Amino acid sequence: MEDKPTSQFLGKVIEINGNGAVVIPKDFIDIAQIRGDKVEIFANDGGVTIRSIDQFCYFCDTNGSMSKIFFQGEDRNICQSCRSQLLQDVKSGEEAK
Repeated sequence: MEDKPTSQFLGKVIEINGNGAVVIPKDFIDIAQIRGDKVEIFANDGGVTIRSIDQFCYFCDTNGSMSKIFFQGEDRNICQSCRSQLLQDVKSGEEAK
C-alpha cells in the first residue's frame, strides 16, 4: 500500500496592487482550510506569513483565550471578559423577574 502525503503545497506568483494589497487565490484558502473572514499576517526579514485564525471574540473582536457559545444559530467565540459580562447580565435579568 502506498502512503499518501498528508499535506499539500501550492506556490504561485501574485502581484501586489497599487494599494499594497494581494488577493489570496481560492485554491490557497481551500488547501489552508481558512475559515471565517479573518487571518493573521506576520512580516519579518524573510517574508510574510498569513495564517488562519478563528480566535476572535464575536462581541469585542479581541484575540486570545476563547470559549464557545451557541448564539444566533451558530457557534461563536467569546473572550473571558465578554463571557463574564454576559453571565452577569443574565444573572441580573433573572434577579429582576
